[in-house]
Amino acid sequence: ADRRDSIEVGKYNAGYLAGDLFGKLIHNLPLAEWLRLTDRTGLHFQGSFSCWGKLRAAMEKEYYRVLFPQSRSEVCRSLELIAPSAFHRLLFTRQAEKNPDWQNPEQLRACFPLMSSLYSVRQPRRSAASRKVRRVTFKSPVLNTRLDWEMPEWEREIVRHRKGRQTIGQILERIPNRIPERSLQKQLYLLHQLLVMTLAPPAGSSR
Repeated sequence: ADRRDSIEVGKYNAGYLAGDLFGKLIHNLPLAEWLRLTDRTGLHFQGSFSCWGKLRAAMEKEYYRVLFPQSRSEVCRSLELIAPSAFHRLLFTRQAEKNPDWQNPEQLRACFPLMSSLYSVRQPRRSAASRKVRRVTFKSPVLNTRLDWEMPEWEREIVRHRKGRQTIGQILERIPNRIPERSLQKQLYLLHQLLVMTLAPPAGSSR
């Protein structure tokens, strides 16, 4: 720019100059590099909001089969390898990530379902037919998301008892029909990955 352009730029307000022209250097590093830098801090990576769109698409299109039984943070790492984010919004905690033992049916049934505070839920009334599939709607203003999920009665029963006071096994005892372990495994994994529900492990569990 010539001298006259420089003078005009100098007339801009301080906020614009500090943020847009002379702001801090932004390092567009890959997720793996950011995690390498934080490994020595004692913080544990829990997930990335920048992965949300890719994570939802993966769960809705049955790509979860490739990702299962990875934890939320592991899924984020995998999705970042496939389609890196231009900007990262990462969550770290002092506590290590807790991931249910998805491949152990007994341990899975011993977990307590906890509804995420990110969502509100609207579901139909109870049905006597536990195999009948009906739509349940989850809304999240925070995530700017609406999920319309088709669920059998047994899964809706888990959502109804979502305050962590009963285990998955205790809730399903009221369902007359046998629930296939693979169906239970799949549906709980989807709800967990979509941040709808967290499965708290039983007391004394190391996971």
